[in-house]
Amino acid sequence: MRNLVIFISFICFCANSYAQDKIHWLSYDANASIEFALENSSTISMVTDTTRLLMTSLPKYQFSIEYAKSPSIDRLLKKLPNACAPNRVKNPKRLKESIFSLPLNIAPNLRLHYLKDKKSSLLPQNSLNKAGKLASLAALFTGKSVYTLGIDSGRSLGIFLDQQIASLDGHNLVVRTGGGSTTSLVQMLLKNRIDYIIVP
Repeated sequence: MRNLVIFISFICFCANSYAQDKIHWLSYDANASIEFALENSSTISMVTDTTRLLMTSLPKYQFSIEYAKSPSIDRLLKKLPNACAPNRVKNPKRLKESIFSLPLNIAPNLRLHYLKDKKSSLLPQNSLNKAGKLASLAALFTGKSVYTLGIDSGRSLGIFLDQQIASLDGHNLVVRTGGGSTTSLVQMLLKNRIDYIIVP
């Protein structure tokens, strides 16, 4: 495996290329509070601040901010005219269906997380290559069919990691749906409901 610590560029893409006065802005995170950000000049977060800058620089457009889960966003991008979804990883499937802008944000590196007290069993030496890096995600589950990786339904982690995850057996995956994805996966890990997560 190349390295689980990878650099992912997040981008905004639109389902249709023609211009209209109204843009459907589809977001999976209602907690980002974009409406509040538009009326507030203080720094909130990288993603929210970038969104505010983008929207305020396009005053002739009316942004309709709508919240949905990741799989629903995929459907809405095909259905709604002039729809845009920020912070989506570019992958071959999405490139066939949508037009991507230049990157808006650079996200922190993704890392494999597990509980420290379980390191010896969850990260055995035979799963590492000569450089001490994880050989592959599949190496974590060799001979350990009960271990699980928590992932979000419909979320892409980039071409390399998506392929690694697709190669795993279904019983080694716990697929989560709903909002607040990263926080929920961390809580599941802390409660020992899953063994691994991949987050910044």
